[in-house]
Amino acid sequence: MTSRLQLYGNIQVQIQPQLQRLISHIIITVLIAATTSQRTSGLPDRVHSTST
Repeated sequence: MTSRLQLYGNIQVQIQPQLQRLISHIIITVLIAATTSQRTSGLPDRVHSTST
């Protein structure tokens, strides 16, 4: 049982930094997407013209 508890503790220690990194990455990407979408509002029109 102690080894299983130690393993669980190691897994938690390994997962927590990855979760924080993932959350910060998601926040950064959302912020970048919001700023770029506000800047380039004519992008979808260009994409439509190139696709057709």
